[in-house]
Amino acid sequence: MAAATAFCQPSTNDSFSIEHPREAAAMAPAGRRYVLENYSWRAVLDRFEEALEKSIA
Repeated sequence: MAAATAFCQPSTNDSFSIEHPREAAAMAPAGRRYVLENYSWRAVLDRFEEALEKSIA
């Protein structure tokens, strides 16, 4: 069995939010919105239902 790996790799530019606090603050809500729109259970279930409907059509 393969060893477990991290879900995300560390950034090569970890200092961005320190060097650009305004930009980082502006990006945060957009990132949250993206995650909620694409990875919430509702979004996942919508994609699953669509794939299921296509597979049985």
